[in-house]
Amino acid sequence: MPATSTSAKPPSPGYIAHELRAAPPGGRGAEHAPALRLTLQLDLFGGCDLMREWGRISRASTVRRDHYPSPVEAQVAVEAKRRDKEKRGYA
Repeated sequence: MPATSTSAKPPSPGYIAHELRAAPPGGRGAEHAPALRLTLQLDLFGGCDLMREWGRISRASTVRRDHYPSPVEAQVAVEAKRRDKEKRGYA
């Protein structure tokens, strides 16, 4: 996904920005690999929620919602989180 500027087009509702996976620990199978999904969801008041879902594949996951007053700010947060996770081995 290209870098986001301040004139970025707002995401569509339920837009999945990124799905990232890390290498499985200890050389185990892909079902043990950590996974992260970053999703943007528009709200009724012009804001945008960044939904972060993480956990192991095929297991219960944890979800965190962060609210941003504009879709552009949320997109900037998605890119920052994606860069951070890629530095930690997610691809």
